[in-house]
Amino acid sequence: MSTCPQGGDINVRLPMNLGSLLRFDGHIFHNIKNGRGVIQFDAVLYQDSDTEKIIDSFLSVNMTFKGHFFSEFTKSMVKMRSIGVKIGVEGEIRRQCNTTN
Repeated sequence: MSTCPQGGDINVRLPMNLGSLLRFDGHIFHNIKNGRGVIQFDAVLYQDSDTEKIIDSFLSVNMTFKGHFFSEFTKSMVKMRSIGVKIGVEGEIRRQCNTTN
């Protein structure tokens, strides 16, 4: 909260993935595991035993991050396509993630 205080300067930018700014890779999972998740949603992922196992599987030395994660990421994007996301004037940005406005 100290980096992004209420009423803070909107021109100050915080990198979403510390240590791997310009790549889409597994570094974010190292950050989450080490308590450095930037977004609150990401930060709490390692506090749940189910999502902790998923993160650990992405970081496992027995699997290459690239193959395992990107395979699962692709599946999730295809699955999300069927949700029916509303865009443009039909969509909305929620003020609270767990309820509609």
